[in-house]
Amino acid sequence: MTDTVLLDMDGTIIDSGPGIMRCINFTLEHYGREKAPLEVLRKCVGPPLSDTFKNRFGFPEDKVMEAINVYRAEYNRAGIFECELYPGLVECLKSLTENGYDVVVTSSKYEAACRRIVEHFGIDKCFYDVVGSTGDASRETKTEVLEAFFELHPDKKKENSILVGDTHYDAEGAKNAGIRFLAVSYGYGTMESLEATENAGIVDSPKKIYDAITAL
Repeated sequence: MTDTVLLDMDGTIIDSGPGIMRCINFTLEHYGREKAPLEVLRKCVGPPLSDTFKNRFGFPEDKVMEAINVYRAEYNRAGIFECELYPGLVECLKSLTENGYDVVVTSSKYEAACRRIVEHFGIDKCFYDVVGSTGDASRETKTEVLEAFFELHPDKKKENSILVGDTHYDAEGAKNAGIRFLAVSYGYGTMESLEATENAGIVDSPKKIYDAITAL
């Protein structure tokens, strides 16, 4: 029986693309690089920042954390609230919590930023906990974040939990952590990549998350 719903943040709870993409370009320009085109920037919403700067933009290992800090300074200054809740998300949270599910934010986004965002939108009371990445990148991947949640809450069982997310990074994290995965197609992952994952279904709006979970 499912009793715990773990929600990804970027591309699942909020459309955070505008702020993230602007701050990535801000960071690239800080290092004298050209701005990245929209089609490249969209692929940067969701993955860990170290993956973005190292693998997507080719920053050397000794510059990755420095670039992340430049990004975070601008993101925390202004980019963090350049986002909006997806339509129907509040109703989804209400349906889940009123029917006894514990709902948790599990994100590769910096945990402090996740907490600021849910407080900003007035939905912080809906969450059992908020678990995100750490500032030193010791906990950054979705697998690491999920494992951290279960370590923090040993009463929670993996077999009774499901992760809801929008990218193959979420799917891989769920698989590695040994929990089920429900995909959402309204975020930043492509339908092709989501269809290739091990998932319990794919829904196209937050309003359908509750029905999909209760049907499992």
